[in-house]
Amino acid sequence: MSRLFILITTGIGLYISHTTYAQLPADSVIYHKYWIQFSDKNNSPFSLQHPEAFLSQRAIERRNRQGIHLDSTDLPVSPFYVDSVLSTGVRLLLKSKWLNGVAVETTDTAALRKIAAMPFVKEILPAAAYTYQDTSDTSGIESIRYIASPVRIPNLLFDEELYGSSFNQIHLVHGEYLHEQGFRGEGMLIAVLDAGFYRADSLSAFDSLWLNNRVVAVRDFVSGLDDSIYRESTHGMSVLSIMSGNLPGQMYGTAPAASYLLVRTEDARTEYRIEEYNWAAGAEFADSLGADVINSSLGYTRFDDPQMHYTYADMNGETAIVSRAAHMAASKGMIVVTSAGNQGNGSWKYISAPADAADILSVGALDTQGQYVSFSSRGPTADGRVKPDVAAQGKDVVHVSYSGMLSTGNGTSFASPIIAGLAACLWQAFPEKTAMQMIGQIIQSCSSVAFPNDSVGNGIPDFRLAFLKLLEEKGPIYYREYSPVAFPNPFSDELHIMVFTPAAGTCFVEISDAMGRVVARQQRLVRELRFHQFDFNGLHALQSGIYLCRIGNGKDVKTLRLLKF
Repeated sequence: MSRLFILITTGIGLYISHTTYAQLPADSVIYHKYWIQFSDKNNSPFSLQHPEAFLSQRAIERRNRQGIHLDSTDLPVSPFYVDSVLSTGVRLLLKSKWLNGVAVETTDTAALRKIAAMPFVKEILPAAAYTYQDTSDTSGIESIRYIASPVRIPNLLFDEELYGSSFNQIHLVHGEYLHEQGFRGEGMLIAVLDAGFYRADSLSAFDSLWLNNRVVAVRDFVSGLDDSIYRESTHGMSVLSIMSGNLPGQMYGTAPAASYLLVRTEDARTEYRIEEYNWAAGAEFADSLGADVINSSLGYTRFDDPQMHYTYADMNGETAIVSRAAHMAASKGMIVVTSAGNQGNGSWKYISAPADAADILSVGALDTQGQYVSFSSRGPTADGRVKPDVAAQGKDVVHVSYSGMLSTGNGTSFASPIIAGLAACLWQAFPEKTAMQMIGQIIQSCSSVAFPNDSVGNGIPDFRLAFLKLLEEKGPIYYREYSPVAFPNPFSDELHIMVFTPAAGTCFVEISDAMGRVVARQQRLVRELRFHQFDFNGLHALQSGIYLCRIGNGKDVKTLRLLKF
């Protein structure tokens, strides 16, 4: 739903502080929202020695677990500065401690001149306009295709009564394995930054959220009226459904037991830089309440005012306001997941901001078979970093539509929450890890990590593999009885079996067909309390159908059911 945007210095026809702006034609734009940049945080009552004044205990504990120290960016903007600005009669829209400034609304140029003369004001930047003749490139408008009837995806190996139509998008990244191990997001807090959550307070897919009080807080940085988020865009509601939706037998979210913050930062009616400041304020709100994960299915490259447009050179992780804010959010110990953008086959082609930010997960789009889809924005960043970081299903993604029915849609907006929800589940399993360690492990599990490319980045994450690797790192004392895992399953030409061996000795893996005939077998010496992977290749000649895998791990014999395409 959101467009994908850009940022450069623009003009207001005034000399503001130390910055001179280009003169705009008088009839082209009437700005009414501005960003006031402060030079410092002096004259403030806040102190790093008393973070409880501006951070929740949960936020403080998240930093402490990861060894993240408080610094000046954690301090709120100076109340004295804010009050001084407001004394001119302008209306406060938001404050950002990370960017150290405020957004205000006014058409009073005399008030702006007074603010510019204040010694602590570094600069004033236009952020939004009342009117503008829109000549911007609209090829970045979110591509979402709604289908009125639910889609059924055959599921021969897992509990279809639970996942229903949503099985494929979860199974593509082996997210169901985390759910099977009991990790469904309990105790994790996910902030969803989006354009609105239309009817999320009444649709049946979200009943369990409300029955269990797992919507922790809501905030609308666009209108300032928090309860309005349920009357705004369906985009955020559909994104939320991919993570939290719970309609047994129809769809099941990637983090159905997590708690959520619903934050509106995007104004779907217009596209101005104010939305990047909204995003920063929204991320700070999430941080202050102790969010673990942020999902942002938004992107910025083009605005309604062409003077605000970004160029590809700006996609360096340091120029765009929203990218700087995303990097700051990551530095505070949150996992930030964002859509890569939908301009892969448009005139822009590249990723959008904040997907260019460092230390976050930007997500590209795949089809139901795991192949790149052409609308998904490409990397690398302007400074040569791999982007997108990972890829997930972004075509024919099952979600809840405005009517409450299941639909399918296309867009990296729908790939991002698949990864965000499962990242929360994985972190739930290993809370001692840092956000950066979790991101690193997710990337290392990807299908193309050894040979990343500009379309899918490091490829498709394997959350089962990431889980097993993280478990292995914890050492033998933490092991319990983990069942063998086969992947991919269903298989075609190759098959891998991951086995945990509680004792040293001989382990065998044997695959037989429906008639009981052994078609493949491996046996090897194994070590105690270790994971071992058995690899089978050249299986394309086998007939399609059901196969049985028997694993003897030195203690007992276990079986797995396999499906050959």
